[in-house]
Formats: sequence, C-alpha cells, structure tokens
Amino acid sequence: MAMELRLEEIDHTLVILHVSGEFYLNDIAEVEEVWRKASGLFPATIAIDCAGLTAIDSSAIGTMVKFFNSASVKKITLVLYGLGDDLRQLFSRAKLDRFFRIMSSADFEEEFLYYK
Repeated sequence: MAMELRLEEIDHTLVILHVSGEFYLNDIAEVEEVWRKASGLFPATIAIDCAGLTAIDSSAIGTMVKFFNSASVKKITLVLYGLGDDLRQLFSRAKLDRFFRIMSSADFEEEFLYYK
C-alpha cells in the first residue's frame, strides 16, 4: 500500500502529520518536505498520526529520529500517536520510546484536541 501524507494545522500551536500506508526508504524525500513545512510553522507541538501506518523500515525510522532532533533544536514537542501494536512493539524493542513521546489516539485527543 503506497504511503499517503496529509498535513493538518490545528492552530498556531499544533500541527498534525497524518501518515498512512507503508513508510519506506523511497518515501523519505516526500516526508522530509512535509516535515519542513510543518516545522517551518513553528508550532509548540507536531504530532505524527500513525493510526494508518502499516509498515516502516529502518531508513524511515532513522528519518523519524532526525525529526526528533530537528524538533528538539526548534523547541517543538514531537508526539507519535495511534501506533498499532506491532509498530509500538518495534519502537519499544528498538528503545525508540525513550526518545519519542508515544501516545494512544484517545490519549492524544484528550490532551491536545478536546480543548480546541
């Protein structure tokens, strides 16, 4: 399944990058372009909606670590939410949950969207 991206600016404090399908090496340039747009808005938080993400390879994970570093430099909070069980376990085994704030979709909505 080809990867699809959609950028949603909730307000000046929150931008959501919706990712669905398979995120592989050949998708990195497109995702990096969308990341530049999102981080260029200088929101307090960028959230990556992974609810529709079905697969990810090591190059794509490396790109997400790069996003984490970029967000840290810009003082932007990076949140990943909606990861399926398999991807959540992958991030946990790779100890990436130490870098990323990973939330369920319900927890993300409660913390970031209900007050909007």
